Amino acid sequence: MKTKENKGVTLIALAVTIIIMLILAGVTISTLTGNSGISSNANQARIQNELAQYKEQMKLYLAEKKVENYDFFIESLNAGKESLIYDGKPDDEKGNIKTIIPNIADEYIECLQIINGELYIKTKDEKKIKAAQQLGIQVNPFDITDDGELLSTKANLKLINGEGTLALPSLVSKIGMGAFSGVEGLKTIIIPSSVKEIGDYAFSYNKEIERVVIEGDLKRIGHYAFDQATNLREINLPNSISEIGIFAFRNTQISEVTVPKNVQTISVLTFGNCSKLKKIVLQEGLKTIEGNAIGGPVESISLPSTVTSINAQAFIDCYNLINIDVSKNNNFIFESGKLYNKNRTEIVFITKKALANQNVFEINDGVEYFNTDISSYSGIKKLVIPASLKSISAKILPSSIENIEVKSGNTNFISENGILYNKNNGQLIVCYSKNTNVTIQEGIKSISSYAFKLSSGIKELTFPESLETISGHSLDYMYSIQNINMGKNVKSIDSVFRPGNYSGNINIDSQNPYYVVENKILYKKNNGKKDTLVSVLYKIDGTIELDSKVKTIGYYSFYGQSGLKELVIPEGIEKIEASAFTNCPSLLKIEIPKTVKSIGDSCFSDNTSSLEEILIKNKENSITGAPWGAAKGMKVVQWKK
Repeated sequence: MKTKENKGVTLIALAVTIIIMLILAGVTISTLTGNSGISSNANQARIQNELAQYKEQMKLYLAEKKVENYDFFIESLNAGKESLIYDGKPDDEKGNIKTIIPNIADEYIECLQIINGELYIKTKDEKKIKAAQQLGIQVNPFDITDDGELLSTKANLKLINGEGTLALPSLVSKIGMGAFSGVEGLKTIIIPSSVKEIGDYAFSYNKEIERVVIEGDLKRIGHYAFDQATNLREINLPNSISEIGIFAFRNTQISEVTVPKNVQTISVLTFGNCSKLKKIVLQEGLKTIEGNAIGGPVESISLPSTVTSINAQAFIDCYNLINIDVSKNNNFIFESGKLYNKNRTEIVFITKKALANQNVFEINDGVEYFNTDISSYSGIKKLVIPASLKSISAKILPSSIENIEVKSGNTNFISENGILYNKNNGQLIVCYSKNTNVTIQEGIKSISSYAFKLSSGIKELTFPESLETISGHSLDYMYSIQNINMGKNVKSIDSVFRPGNYSGNINIDSQNPYYVVENKILYKKNNGKKDTLVSVLYKIDGTIELDSKVKTIGYYSFYGQSGLKELVIPEGIEKIEASAFTNCPSLLKIEIPKTVKSIGDSCFSDNTSSLEEILIKNKENSITGAPWGAAKGMKVVQWKK
């Protein structure tokens, strides 16, 4: 026992001596015993040693690849927890980051990534951050939320390598809105299995994308995700996908596609204007096909048994479509070039052959709804409406029509003096008069969309005092117009009542309590004062000066203003409504004052790919909903109080 006690004393004395020597050398007690003590330093050294080994193993792997193939492109190497990617990798080769760093510890599997041939770490651990920085390993270089959403920032554009390939880290579960919209040089996209969602506008307006590889069980492709990716030719769509948004693949070059079996709806313009699309396979499980959903030279479509709803505009851009196979479907009938619903109350589609060489088009008896587009058939001079018809749209009719006959027994429509009316609700459906001066009769309460499409030669148009409502697009195509005269009872004018058409003057009765036109701008009044900017009635060249007394920039108020480049909104305006700047393709910058408290959804959506800056003179996130539909996402939003 005495010997053990002496040994214990000797050890204690030795430890004290070491501590005293360290103190004399300038090392404090806190350094030895606190958070930065010997144990802490040892842990830091361990982390640094581990990361150094991992970096060296990666370099060794790259060196071996260079020996195997001198032309091996180092920047093509990407690896994470679930993936291994490099140019020339055999299809049957599997692997992940452990293939490159065999002895990587489990704690690093989630946070270490090889991206474009470089080692990166994503972590909040201060020791790992310090060690990585000392070793030249980049720390948290990309903007990824804790939930795995890759944000739309300029930093994330560095994920694209010199060959134009984007290989995403396996940390990413969602590609954020507009993350890579409008990027130059992006040619190939590799979506790892960790990604479950491609956000809205994620890859829109990219003119060079050729190929997209989806490796895992993707669930959703967002609205406009690949819209206007005009060179995209190849993409695989796994059956795990359950939703594909509107306009997702519009104007791409894909030639064939199989719609995933879990997709229940093909949305508006999902495959619209796909000029190379020759084959589309619809699988069991699909229920709905919306308007303009499919467009291209496809010649034949087979409907699975599960399809129950097809919009009458669904196939209007399928200009070579001659056959629709309904042998497995009991909800539709295809006969003599026409697709009907099972009750034959609606014509869903008509082939070119069925309409060829006709100058009189007669809608079948029994049909109640006719909204199938026949507008391109300029040989049609006369339309015959059966007694059964309840609904028809002016938009789908050819401008060549000179006469509309309504068969006796029809209780919904009347055609007289070159105008088709709905006699039950006082709606003007379509004007087919070829006169240059037209006065609409009293009793008409509303004007339908595209109502004057067949009367583009009108110069003077006068509405009755009974008129209350003017619908969107109702005055489209009136390019010869000089004067449009509205009465004092008009109380609802859609802001896109004639988008892109700035011909002539809009004259509103001075006694109208709802609207006023000043300096070719239409305003809505509130208590006798201008309150909301409804529509700019002339083509903007560059910019426009707005009235600061107005409180609201209205819904779709600048729609289609292709010449608008910059806009400074004056103080005093408090609200910008939804879609106010939709389809402004030249808009580069907009400045929003601190008085604005609300910006509506999709304010900058659809064909605003040039928008580089939304400058808000207020504190960050003071207005909710950013980036309000801007195709390039949050990287264009700047806050400046």
